[in-house]
Amino acid sequence: MPRADITGQRFGRLTAIRYLYTTKWGCAVWLCKCDCGNTCEVEVGTLRAGRTKSCGCLIRERAQEQGRALGKSNANKPWSDLRRAASSNEETPDFQLKKHLKSAWRRMRNRCTTNQESHTYSYYAGRGIQVDPVWDNDFEAFYKWSIEHGYQEGKKLSLDRIDNNGPYAPWNCRWTDAYTQVNNRSTTRRINGESFSDVCLRNNIDSDIVQRRLNRGWDLDRALTTPSTGKANSVATLCARLSLPYKSINQYLRDHPGADFFEAVNWYHTTHPFDTENNCSVEQTDYYDL
Repeated sequence: MPRADITGQRFGRLTAIRYLYTTKWGCAVWLCKCDCGNTCEVEVGTLRAGRTKSCGCLIRERAQEQGRALGKSNANKPWSDLRRAASSNEETPDFQLKKHLKSAWRRMRNRCTTNQESHTYSYYAGRGIQVDPVWDNDFEAFYKWSIEHGYQEGKKLSLDRIDNNGPYAPWNCRWTDAYTQVNNRSTTRRINGESFSDVCLRNNIDSDIVQRRLNRGWDLDRALTTPSTGKANSVATLCARLSLPYKSINQYLRDHPGADFFEAVNWYHTTHPFDTENNCSVEQTDYYDL
């Protein structure tokens, strides 16, 4: 296949001068001259795809424009030096702090997008949740507020709205830990205005145990006040430990919402009095929470 002649053609700041050689992968390499006066060798594929547009001077200029080059003018420094300078800047605590806060600021604004196809639309914009213009148009205002209101790097804090139906605004937001924020969500289960986890904590009982009891059909008072042994095992585990048939016990629990494992065992002993192999003695102290 004849080689295409691109002599004299421009690609960004580069002008093709002459063909040099073909790599072992079949890519033609051309000698190009940059508008800055330097020459470089470039594969024709990268020229045509627009991936290479200069000898490297364009990257240095963009780095200076974006503030990535530090100190005095770096116009004559190689790109590797600029990258090292930028990397050293990224390692400073102030840079990391601002980087994380900017990420939080962007996520906050993205949540309130008006795009109905967004997975967060129904939780935020669909409910009328918006970002206060003071923050929406000015990251520096958000950054200053965060520092003044207790944000610290490494404490795993998240941005929380005090009034869950209110906007993201300085007067309605705070930096809190994950536990506080989860309890303040609109989807959090509440009992008389108090979060479900706080109610369990006040009653000194694990919320997972209470939830399993409620799933079994227990009423709330019974689920909260019945002492827990601190052991949470599956029906299969308990049946294996007590040498009981899992299918029979589990079916009884399914057919009798509100029944506990102890009741199921007593039912089995009553209905199978001649099953000497599985007729083990189960006392109330053997009860395990499900």
